[in-house]
Amino acid sequence: MVYDLLRLGDLEHDLRYIFQKIELMYDVKITPPTITVRSLMKGDMENFWASNENTAEFNHLIPSFKSLHRDMYSFIESLCRLRDGSYDYLAFENRFEYYKQFRELNNKFKHPEKKSIQVVLTKVVMIFDSTFELYCNFIYDRTDNIYVPYSGFIILFYDLLLHLKAIELRPEHEE
Repeated sequence: MVYDLLRLGDLEHDLRYIFQKIELMYDVKITPPTITVRSLMKGDMENFWASNENTAEFNHLIPSFKSLHRDMYSFIESLCRLRDGSYDYLAFENRFEYYKQFRELNNKFKHPEKKSIQVVLTKVVMIFDSTFELYCNFIYDRTDNIYVPYSGFIILFYDLLLHLKAIELRPEHEE
């Protein structure tokens, strides 16, 4: 049978694709109850980390972040709607740290012209292992800003999948 947008089981294809995208950018290690995420995005450290060449290299990654983020958010929303018949983002915001920012970043990527919130994307270079990380700076007002490393959204995604029982963790000897 062809992929059915209304069949919950077909979301498995989407989830596998999202995991493939994540694996290109991050190394994810799950040792219950801990999820650790490390950037795999290598930079050309021949150039100074703040150089125009280094920044241009990083800017080429932004479309990948945007695509991954929209896919992760859409997956959670679709899973909730298909499984439960509704999607209550406020319940997630009340339960999960950074869910509000997860939703807001998705909306900002979809509608960049909206002025409701300012999000500044910042490149952070891990000099010792020559990798990049994206930090999302949510500017609400002069005193209430929130800074989220993108790896925090990857951890959130896994936490949401566990909460929604879309994935389960098994001890290594049971595989």
